[in-house]
Formats: sequence, C-alpha cells, structure tokens
Amino acid sequence: MLHREGEALLFEDPELAGLHAATIHIVRVALDGLPRDLGTGPMEGIDMYALVDPDSQWALAQASLDLLGTHLSDTAPFGGMRLSPPVAFDSRVLLRLQVLVPADAVGELRPRLAFALETMVREVLGPDALAVFSTEPTDDEDEASPEDRDAEPSGRGHPEEVAAWIASADQVTVLTGAGISTESGIPDFRGPNGVWTKDPSAVRLADIDSYLASSELRQQAWQERLHHPAWEARPNAGHRALVHLERAGKLRALITQNIDGLHQAAGSSPERVLELHGTIHRCRCLECGYETPMQEQLDRVRAGELDPPCARCGGIQRSATVAFGQSLDPTVLRAARAAAEACDVFLVVGTSLRVSPASHLCADALRAGARLVIVNAEPTEYDRAAAAVLRGPIGDVLPAIVGAPPS
Repeated sequence: MLHREGEALLFEDPELAGLHAATIHIVRVALDGLPRDLGTGPMEGIDMYALVDPDSQWALAQASLDLLGTHLSDTAPFGGMRLSPPVAFDSRVLLRLQVLVPADAVGELRPRLAFALETMVREVLGPDALAVFSTEPTDDEDEASPEDRDAEPSGRGHPEEVAAWIASADQVTVLTGAGISTESGIPDFRGPNGVWTKDPSAVRLADIDSYLASSELRQQAWQERLHHPAWEARPNAGHRALVHLERAGKLRALITQNIDGLHQAAGSSPERVLELHGTIHRCRCLECGYETPMQEQLDRVRAGELDPPCARCGGIQRSATVAFGQSLDPTVLRAARAAAEACDVFLVVGTSLRVSPASHLCADALRAGARLVIVNAEPTEYDRAAAAVLRGPIGDVLPAIVGAPPS
C-alpha cells in the first residue's frame, strides 16, 4: 500500500493519500507536549484494535492503522509497531495494531494513544466502527481475546491515588449515569438487574417513533411516570459527595445522563448540572413545545385522563426527556464538551458509556490531556484508556476519592 523513499511516504493508491495529513494531525495532537526522552528500559506492547463490519472498507481500516502505527513509530519514545493481518471475529473483521513503548511510560502514553485510536476510527471509518484499546505484555503466549482485553472486572488503580489527583486538580468535570442512583432505589437500564435487561420490550417506551405511533404505548408510559421511583427517591452518599466536590471549589461541571433530579435535590447548584437527557420533573408538548410541571399532568392522569393532551394546542405530551430518535439539546451538549475539554480530571460515575454522544465526552477529555477516572460496577469500553478504574459501591467510593466527610 505504501513504501518509503528517504523520509517520504509514497502512496500507490490515491485514496490513501488523503489519510496522510489527517494521521499526522491526529498524532501531533495526541502527543502534544510529550517529552522526547520520556521512558527508559524494557518495552511493553500497547495493543489497539479496530472492529469493522465485513461489508465496510476494512482495507481502509487496515491502511488507517498502518499509517497511525508508522507515524507513531517515527516519534520518540516509541520503539516500533506491528500490524496483524485481519481476522474474523464474531460477525466483524478485527484489525490489531501493537505499538511498543517503554514500560515506565505506559501510564503517560495510554490516554494519548486511546485518543489517537478513537479519533482515527471515528473520523475515518464512521460511528459503526469500534475502537478497542489494551495494554498487555509483549509475550504472544499471554494473548487474550479482545473481549478479555477490554474488560477489567476487578478494576485498576487505588482510591488513595485518585484522591490525590482530585486534590491537586484545579477543575474536575463529572459525568454520571444511572448507576449513581441505584443506591437511591432507582434501577438502571443495562446492568444485571436493569429495566431493559429484565424486560427488553420496555425500551419501546423510550423510542420516540413508537411513542408517537401508539396511543396504547403512551397510556402505558403515563402509568410508568405516575409510579416512577424518582418521586420517592432521596439522594445518597454518592450524590452528596459531588456536592462536597463543588463546595470545595473543584467542580467545573456535573454532566448527567440521569433524569431524576437527585443531583439538585442533594444540593448541587442547578447552573453546574448539565442534564444531557432532560428531566422527568417537566412535561413537554411534542407539537408546540409548551412545558409544564410534570406533577400537573400526573394529577390529570390520577383524575382519569389516560393520555392527557397539551392544554395549549391539544398535542401529544411526554416528559421533557430525550428519547431514542431525538437529538440532545445542542446548547447543553456544547457546554458538556467544553467542560470535558477544560478539566484536569474527568470523573465518570455509574455509566456503561454505551450511549453516544455522552460516551464521546471521554475522548474529548483525553484529547485535552485530562486524566480519565471511571467508577462503575461493570466494565466499559473506555476502561483501558482510563488512568484508574474503581469498582465498589458508588456511595463508598465517591466520598473516599473526593474527601467528603462520612454521611
């Protein structure tokens, strides 16, 4: 596909030439400010994978990783690269790029390489491709499957170390998901006991097209809202720990995928809370956009209305939350990305990181040089890119790492 002539890379396929400048830019951004003399001693392999659909241009994926490895290998302190041939994996094609780095520089280089890999895969191959990141010994006899490499069920790192990072940080941005509210009695969606795990058909309630098409589904949704656990839930120690973080002057923003309002109920400043997926405490007309307190509409349901229409225009109403098939509020999303890019530590709490664009905030933070810390019961696709991955009850872990007093 490409060969060297002096220091120049010559492309036999014109299509590949368009990747050259983009790859150089990605590598430069990823390694910006990296000391050239970083790391000494034995080399360790950092493995990067691209998982693509067989009917996509997997050859383009292979060329992309080839270019990425080539440019990385030309930069100190990297010691070379190896691109493995494509192999079938489940229903997709798996490509593996291994880059050699000094073992004592792995911690510094891991988030930078994770950003480079994700950016290359996302920008070149599109959202359907998957980037998987791993750090493993170079001994081929110790190889693990991509699923094993990506999963860290026992976690990595120590709470004391994370606490020191947060204490020394000027700004910490937090991203929370359903896991932080499970200790308040609100079930998550994708966990072992999640709402959608137990009843996959329940996801239809969160699909906007299904909601608009079915009066019966809307009536079911109103009954679900009437008995939603958020009305009885109270903030837990995890929520209160983030209030402590704000009062300590560390919190840049609290980005949440949750709709339950427990962060505000705990005492977090509303102006610091960015609700990516909206709130169940408000109701919105899908026709005219008129908003009312949710309890007003639930009073109508209690009075016998099965699917209360908008009082202003008669249109269909639902909670002021983002359903599948709807776009996030661009103002909220821009603020979230700015907060991710401006922090020293990006703290992810109680989320599987399977929903975009929320999951992409991790890449935004890594690109800007932040440490990524994940506190979650289950493995996520970003575990290998994180500086630390902590397991355990969120109500125990969060107070410990932010220095909150016992509640």
